[in-house]
Amino acid sequence: MKLTQYSGDSVTHTIPLKWQGAAFTPGTDWGLVFTAKRSARDADAAAVFQKASGAGITASGSNALVSTVAVDTVALGTMTLVWDIQAVHATLGTVRTVAYGPLEIKRDITREVTTSTTVHTTEPPLPFGGGGDTRHDLGGLGEDITPALADGNYQFCVLNGNGTLFAPTGSATEGDSFTFAMQWVSGAYTLNFSGIQLPVGVAALLPVTLEIWRSYRINLHFSGGQWCLESLSGPFIESID
Repeated sequence: MKLTQYSGDSVTHTIPLKWQGAAFTPGTDWGLVFTAKRSARDADAAAVFQKASGAGITASGSNALVSTVAVDTVALGTMTLVWDIQAVHATLGTVRTVAYGPLEIKRDITREVTTSTTVHTTEPPLPFGGGGDTRHDLGGLGEDITPALADGNYQFCVLNGNGTLFAPTGSATEGDSFTFAMQWVSGAYTLNFSGIQLPVGVAALLPVTLEIWRSYRINLHFSGGQWCLESLSGPFIESID
């Protein structure tokens, strides 16, 4: 009998038991052992997993209900195992192979039991135009720039001097994002960062000299308890607000 399941799933397989062509009902005199291996030649000690009566196997008439748990298969990719069920008589020691076949494992897609990325339940604001009430105009700025999260997660300004962007103030949670745009830079000003985690090698390139009459966009994300620079995009020839 062929069994099929996804790796890491908890599954109960209903397996008919037969001995010499007839249905086999173990009752209370027989114990059942289920063994799954990569190859029939492997030793039992090298089995991928095993189950036994009262420990993953429940007899129901002439069927065995074999229950797998996540740890049995979570490390497996797509593959086919071989398996059997042996019945062992409690007093006589008689052994009977009462079921066997292949077990097809299909690699699942989700590896964790919780989400690992930000889950959006509404459409996030667009970076250009029509972003809704989370967009905030800071006006003309230079020198130290410290956005406040209370003003929204998308803010923009006209840069009119050398500037340093500080980490946004306010309460942030893991996975939050923040966008800061500079439109129509009015001079060849420089831009630096403070209190923001930078990608490897970026610090050596700072401060950045901006092109006059161009626009730029900075994307930050909150990870590990701090704001991190995700990207600095530009120069754009259009005003971004």
